[in-house]
Amino acid sequence: PAEADSGAASSGYDLARGSTSGYLLHLGWPRGMSITQEFGTVPGPLVLRGLAIERAEWLHAGPQASGGGCRGTARGAHAARGVFFLRSASWQRRVVRRGVRLAEQAVRALAEAPEKVPLRTD
Repeated sequence: PAEADSGAASSGYDLARGSTSGYLLHLGWPRGMSITQEFGTVPGPLVLRGLAIERAEWLHAGPQASGGGCRGTARGAHAARGVFFLRSASWQRRVVRRGVRLAEQAVRALAEAPEKVPLRTD
């Protein structure tokens, strides 16, 4: 992704933080790869809106709004979840199919050339 065009779908991922790929070394796996697959849900402006609502609810609702120690509200959670997880059976089936296909391709590639899996040192 670091070498992707600025207009490519993968552009900007080199700036992302919080990936689980760092756990490979903690698990004692010096050879490994991490794959992230993004499943498009809704247009970018709607994602921004959902995340803005979730953040505003988190910042301004306070613990009392949720009835206990957790900040945020069901409205905020619903706004964020709604842009990343569509409640459409056809969308969910497509996501599962693409995920299974990706896993099958990765397993096949690793079986054919295990020495190509990079040695991680980070």
